[in-house]
Amino acid sequence: MHPTKTKIVYCKDKKRKGTYPKVQFDFLGYCFRPRLVQRCRDNKLFCGFNPAVSSSAMNAMRGWIEYYGRYASSALYPLLRHINQMLVAWVLRKFKRSKGHRVRASQFLQRLAKEQRALFVHWDIGMTGVFN
Repeated sequence: MHPTKTKIVYCKDKKRKGTYPKVQFDFLGYCFRPRLVQRCRDNKLFCGFNPAVSSSAMNAMRGWIEYYGRYASSALYPLLRHINQMLVAWVLRKFKRSKGHRVRASQFLQRLAKEQRALFVHWDIGMTGVFN
């Protein structure tokens, strides 16, 4: 192990309640740190040591879209259309009122893209794409 790259991190969770200087680390685009987690069986919140996207990876994702969309943004349209179609599929699964109504779900996302552009990076820079 490399001495300057290797760190000892305290995996603080509901059972380990001590205080230490290092309680988080980044690995492969994920940030592992103590987070509030909801238990499925009884919906209680507890402290768990879980991963989520790291802030550096989030900035890299935004930078990726802005970098490749800078000059020929039309080359990204197939990818962004796919992302929007995945969002439509998520709306169909998530909201009962749109179950089986693909057009209604896509219209909902089109309204959302106009009203709250900052929800997704590609909406924020004007690449709403096609939802159906």
